[in-house]
Amino acid sequence: MPSQKKRQVGKDLEAKLPKVSKALISFSLIIPRRNLYNHSTKQNGVDLALKDQILKVLELNPSYGHRRVALALGIGKKRARRVMKLYGIKPYKRKARWTKKKDYGKPPSGYPNLIKGSCPLKPNIVVAGDFTRLIWNGRIIYLATFGKSLIVYTDQGSEYNSKEYTKFMEGLGVKISMSAKAGPWENAYQESFYDNFKTDLGLEFERFETIGEFVEAIHQTISYYNNRRIHTKLRMSPFKFKWKFLTKII
Repeated sequence: MPSQKKRQVGKDLEAKLPKVSKALISFSLIIPRRNLYNHSTKQNGVDLALKDQILKVLELNPSYGHRRVALALGIGKKRARRVMKLYGIKPYKRKARWTKKKDYGKPPSGYPNLIKGSCPLKPNIVVAGDFTRLIWNGRIIYLATFGKSLIVYTDQGSEYNSKEYTKFMEGLGVKISMSAKAGPWENAYQESFYDNFKTDLGLEFERFETIGEFVEAIHQTISYYNNRRIHTKLRMSPFKFKWKFLTKII
């Protein structure tokens, strides 16, 4: 039973059974005792105003959870979570991730994880790479994220074990680094990116009438991710974080 409904049931019981204590009712319904007290009109007004602000943030950032909402509004995360829970506000839901089943059972690549336990102190030392597929009107569109750096870090997908890829990387003077076999958490950077990217893009790809519209939406979503979307760990967008870093060293 949703918490709001439990709260209403508790208040109904309290009205019908005035001799029963709030403690017993809250214990029976497994809800905090404070839910049985009436909030002040002033507090209700404050919560309603915050609710409107949260909805405006989610209009532009549909995948934001309570932590990012709190950062966007400059409020405490507990307060954001309380009001979102109070009014049943939830971010855009995510679907399960696509897995590369054809890579199952293949032997390890032999390329080590060169970045495990390390922390690059400046840009362009390590770039994490991966690709995902987007199904549009029955067609499979592959999207790859990549870049040139001293080390390129990927999973052990067959594409990254191919002779064409390894030879190309070696020709560029780039060191190849891979996560452990069957260890997707070691490439969580990319797993997280594509998870958030697809949510921000919107999972109903059929709404795009042409491939051009689809590609433009992909471009806009990546631009949003890099320049405006708040990252919980950074507490700001990647562009702003990079700008602050560069202004410190110049």
